[in-house]
Amino acid sequence: KDLLQGADLTEANLISNGVSQASEWQGDVADLQTGIRTMGGAHVLVLSAKDLSFAPGYSLQRMVEHGMTRDKDCVGISELGPLEITLQSETTVQVVVHMHDDPSLAPVVASLVSCDYAGEGDWVASSLLWLTPKTLASPLLQQCSAKDLVGLALELFSAGVNLHVLALAPGTLQLTSPAQQQFAESFVEHVDSILATEGAPTMDAAGFQLAHAKFLNQLVSGTGSKMP
Repeated sequence: KDLLQGADLTEANLISNGVSQASEWQGDVADLQTGIRTMGGAHVLVLSAKDLSFAPGYSLQRMVEHGMTRDKDCVGISELGPLEITLQSETTVQVVVHMHDDPSLAPVVASLVSCDYAGEGDWVASSLLWLTPKTLASPLLQQCSAKDLVGLALELFSAGVNLHVLALAPGTLQLTSPAQQQFAESFVEHVDSILATEGAPTMDAAGFQLAHAKFLNQLVSGTGSKMP
């Protein structure tokens, strides 16, 4: 209840999946299916808390406005750079997203390809989806056999659902490997210190890019925050 009050939420904002222990949990898609049956159709921004997080001061407003304006089903994507390649797990299966156009223009997905290794410069699907009422009401979603959100995106696309992309802005933190989780913990501390110094509640994309660059420089030079 303390967590709810701190987030300005009430118990009415929560939907229970009926699970009392971790071994009973059926996955992100099962939770989404439960939520849809409970609340009915609406635009939904859904993400996996175990796979994806955001730095302090990150605003979801741009994603919500993007989804509402376009009124299209969207999958979140991120570009792999040298750091992302280093931090990703060798056992993590990536889903590479091929697009018809420049990702900054939020194009339609041309193909989703599951592979054991994604290379630098590839755009990969993340555990974030924006789903329209039409798709939420479709039998496809309730019949989906996937357990995670990237798997759901694959099934929807294979079934003919027209997916657009949401390029994730700086400040998005992937958590699918231990190395990514360790990096995220250190980067969150770094951003917290910046926000406290500046007395600012949020940070824009340019601010996150600058904070990220400074943090990497500190790691390389051996000063400032250390990886756990």
